[in-house]
Amino acid sequence: MTSQLQPGTLEKKSASKTNKSQRENLTMLKMEAAELLGLMEKVRQVGWGGLTAKETGSIGGLMNRIQRERAQSTE
Repeated sequence: MTSQLQPGTLEKKSASKTNKSQRENLTMLKMEAAELLGLMEKVRQVGWGGLTAKETGSIGGLMNRIQRERAQSTE
C-alpha cells in the first residue's frame, strides 16, 4: 500500500515545484537542441507537433548527449 499525500501538503507543493523546474529545464534543453539542429524556424512556423518523427528523434538524441556531456563535465 502506498502512502498518498493530501492536497496542499508541503511535500506535494515541494515535489510540484521540483517537477516544474525540471520541466522548464527540459524545455530549454529541447529548444537548445532544436536550435543546434537548425529546426527552430520550423518549430516557430508549425509548432512542435509539426515536426517529423525523424526530427523529434534527432532532438531527443541530442538532448540525451548534451545531458550526458554536462553530467560528465560536473564530475
